[in-house]
Amino acid sequence: MTYDEARKEFAELCPGRYRSMDYRLTEHTDGTAEQICRLYVHDSISTAEHATWREALVEMRGLVDPAPKPEPEITTPQGDDI
Repeated sequence: MTYDEARKEFAELCPGRYRSMDYRLTEHTDGTAEQICRLYVHDSISTAEHATWREALVEMRGLVDPAPKPEPEITTPQGDDI
């Protein structure tokens, strides 16, 4: 996923909200490299950091738009239970 693709998806996920995206690449002397893709949404104080934009977006989706919690089941007393 490119930066521009991630930026578009992030904007669709959090329309009208203050958000930021950071990319960090660290190259070590032994030739290995490490990348961090970071997403931040201010009003929910949510941060997601992963090696790819896709992984960060998946986590952020759960942080800013969590699945609704099921409503507790309410039972009405019947007959002798009253």
